[in-house]
Amino acid sequence: MPFSRVQSDSEFAMHVNTTILGIGVALGAGAASAQVSVEKYSDRELRAMIRNVRTAEDCERVASLFRRRAGEFREKEREQERILQDYLANPGKYPSKYPTRGDVARQLTAYYRGKAAEAERQASNQTRLANLVRSEK
Repeated sequence: MPFSRVQSDSEFAMHVNTTILGIGVALGAGAASAQVSVEKYSDRELRAMIRNVRTAEDCERVASLFRRRAGEFREKEREQERILQDYLANPGKYPSKYPTRGDVARQLTAYYRGKAAEAERQASNQTRLANLVRSEK
């Protein structure tokens, strides 16, 4: 009973030690996953990075961010395509209200395909710009 007023010192100490250990494990796991995770930038931060590009390395860094973003959009597109195929195979499994799950999956697939193409185009432009900066030196 952690909130009981009648508690021996040893029970209280054990409760405190368990709580501290749990917090330490949670913080350690968070730190380990933070090291593995990839940096995410908002659209605003990305636009600021594009404005502040000065060197070929900056261009390459922005291009790699766009390539990563294109990959994320392609992954989302594949997921929506999988959902659409499941809907088409088993339409009775989903509610029949409009818009149906199939309609939403079709729209999201097209949206993610367009966003991936745009991100790839941006990456290509940044790579071209990096090559241009290198050739001017």
